Amino acid sequence: MKALAGVLCLPVLLVSAQAEPVRFEVTHRTVRQWSAPPEAVLWHVRQPGSLRELLPGLRRIEPLSEGVWLWETETRVPFSAPQRNHFRVRLLTEGDSLAIWRSVSEEDPDWMECRARLRRTGPAQVRLELEFRIRLERPSLAAVHWLAPVLGKRFLQERIQERLVEMVETFLERLEKRLRT
Repeated sequence: MKALAGVLCLPVLLVSAQAEPVRFEVTHRTVRQWSAPPEAVLWHVRQPGSLRELLPGLRRIEPLSEGVWLWETETRVPFSAPQRNHFRVRLLTEGDSLAIWRSVSEEDPDWMECRARLRRTGPAQVRLELEFRIRLERPSLAAVHWLAPVLGKRFLQERIQERLVEMVETFLERLEKRLRT
């Protein structure tokens, strides 16, 4: 009887979840140190072509207007078409130690900030402090995935966080390999 009640409640959950807007916010901070010239590390963090090659899930990066770039990411999602996000970002720099890719508008439903700070720790040593923040807003859980109303926001938030950590760590591994060549 409980199983039947659960099945009968599913349409109600799906309909009610469609009405409420949902926001996901995730952050990942990490630090790496390498034997490499800081200029080389900074170059890879600032160059769109290098980022596209090194950052997994970054499907496309192209200029939109003077100083504004489109980052299109793609994530494979079980039982659904790939999830695509579109970030309109601008590169902000501070000397040779800071690069920030940040969304142009705080109001964008796909918002991100990637902050890379470099510190020279020796003649050919560099420390990279990397922080990635992402905020995704959707009109409802059902707009995220057809099973999202059943899985719940917390479950999805955890998956998005896992994916961000995986993406950043893979980026750093690829960057380290590139710096060694």
